[in-house]
Amino acid sequence: MGRWDQLKTDIGDFRVEFLRPGESAISGDRLWRVGKVVVAIVIVATNLVGAAAVTLIVALVVPLPAVANLGHVEVVNFLTAAAYVIAAVLVGFLVGVGRLMSLRRWLLEERPADTAEQLVVLRAPLRLFVVQIALWIAAAVLFGVLDSTYDVALGLRVGATVALTGVSTAACAYLLTERMLRSASARALARGAPERLAVPGSPRAHFWHGPSARGYLLSVSSRSGWSSSPAAARRPRSSPRR
Repeated sequence: MGRWDQLKTDIGDFRVEFLRPGESAISGDRLWRVGKVVVAIVIVATNLVGAAAVTLIVALVVPLPAVANLGHVEVVNFLTAAAYVIAAVLVGFLVGVGRLMSLRRWLLEERPADTAEQLVVLRAPLRLFVVQIALWIAAAVLFGVLDSTYDVALGLRVGATVALTGVSTAACAYLLTERMLRSASARALARGAPERLAVPGSPRAHFWHGPSARGYLLSVSSRSGWSSSPAAARRPRSSPRR
């Protein structure tokens, strides 16, 4: 098989794996080699977009107070942001993605995952989320204190902008990481889920998004006499008997 044919086969396999995790013929070695790169790219790209969003929001959206020597303040913030982004990307990759290195042997050995390996896979998105939230909160404190040395109002506004954007960025990275790790999760759970599993994707976390929530709300509405149907909304209320 030539390189072109092999490339088409790989693309087809990964397409199947992306749409229906666990149903392709991809080996554990190939899944590990591609997966670690994809997860790293997703995390780095998402946080770079978040950093760019902070810059645009502060520059174009948030009304800033009048500050003396504004050009100097902008240069200091730019240099600090560049250094912090580089350091945060390295720390986030080593602390977050580095924990996934323990899964390499399991994927290469093509065997069922034990309980510890299952928990590593299932809790990986949450672990990465916590790391990124910590880095963004640290950035909010850093820039809040830095800009407060020039103007307190400036420091508060910049710090709040960094914190709010960081929470949104970390949440997006969490969802994307969870999606990228579906293949590993499907393989880890091929023989069943561990007992007393408590992760953000458990049924309890999805209560408010499923039939249980709808049944609960219908029950409450029926007891209180409230209905959301258009017919009920148009129906006149009967006057109380005297």
